[in-house]
Amino acid sequence: IEKPVEKITLHVERVEEPKKEKPLPISHEDSKAQELIVKPAPVVEKKAEKQKKSAPKFTFHSLGFQGFAVLGSILAVFFLILGMYGLAHLPTMPKPSPTAQVTSTFELPTATELLTATFQPPTETSTATLLPIPTLGIGSSMISEKDDMTLLYVPAGSFTMGSDNGNTNESPAHQVYQDAFWIDRTDVTNAMYAKCVADKGACSQPTNLSSYTRSSYYDNSQFDNYPVIYVNWNMADTYCKWAGRQLPTEAQWEKAARGWDNRPYPWGTSSPDISLLNYNGDHQDIVSAYDYLIGISPYGLLQMSGNVRQWVSDWYERSYYSTSPYKDPQGPDSGKYKSLRGGAFNDDAQEVETFYRAYHNPTSAGQDRGFRCVRSAP
Repeated sequence: IEKPVEKITLHVERVEEPKKEKPLPISHEDSKAQELIVKPAPVVEKKAEKQKKSAPKFTFHSLGFQGFAVLGSILAVFFLILGMYGLAHLPTMPKPSPTAQVTSTFELPTATELLTATFQPPTETSTATLLPIPTLGIGSSMISEKDDMTLLYVPAGSFTMGSDNGNTNESPAHQVYQDAFWIDRTDVTNAMYAKCVADKGACSQPTNLSSYTRSSYYDNSQFDNYPVIYVNWNMADTYCKWAGRQLPTEAQWEKAARGWDNRPYPWGTSSPDISLLNYNGDHQDIVSAYDYLIGISPYGLLQMSGNVRQWVSDWYERSYYSTSPYKDPQGPDSGKYKSLRGGAFNDDAQEVETFYRAYHNPTSAGQDRGFRCVRSAP
């Protein structure tokens, strides 16, 4: 018991040193109380200070003003470099095309990457958003970049092909479903065909440069807008492929000519006459491919009857209609002759009907044979 009392006495003597100021006058009883209460207080504060010194802790206050200044400078330089890098690597946005709009997005660094400064340079990822495709219908048109031909749209659907009242090779009349397609508004002209000939000889020149009454026809600029003739099936097929198209099937050609209402002529049911088409030898020769606007087909096509007969892609078979498939018939797999449709300037009223079928050797070119092309539609 005595040892603790001695220790207390020692502590009291140590803290007497700070009492340099003259103490206020107090009573004897009060001084005793002050000894017991006030004097030990500095001992407790010193112990607390020692504990703080023995276990130092890091706080933002310990950095001081200079520490904050240095840290702020480092961060400022870091973000300045980051901003300059980003500005220097911003991509040039591509101009939007008529069919697609390109948008660019960037992968931004995460918070952890920013703090550690180990992120990779931003990478660009592009996504293409297709613009809405315009609704296609009767009257829709497009221009071929290859030969400047205007193509008209024929919607998908069924129609009556053939006839029970004509020749035996036209029967039976039957329903055919045809997918949508584009077809040339006119027959391929001399000027259009000449582009293929001039394109490193992609096409062969017509086998004859004249027409029925003209000694100079294909090589005369006066007839640039007239249908090209003296081309055989192989030459017509080559041209259509060069132009990015193909010869029409018999089904495509007949649907484009007669429409959805089973008409016997492109213009309707009226009997043929010289105001509607070039036929029956009335003009004695071929006329411009852009004549006879009054005789257009339901889809806006010119001269689907008269002027020149038109090569189509099918092999000819007399009885094919009795076995023809319902959807998109392509014709027989093989044959001796190729089919021709539409009639010519010297054909009669029966031969210019929309369901009339003619045929010829695919290697034979003639003064009344031309063609037009088609292309598939989405």
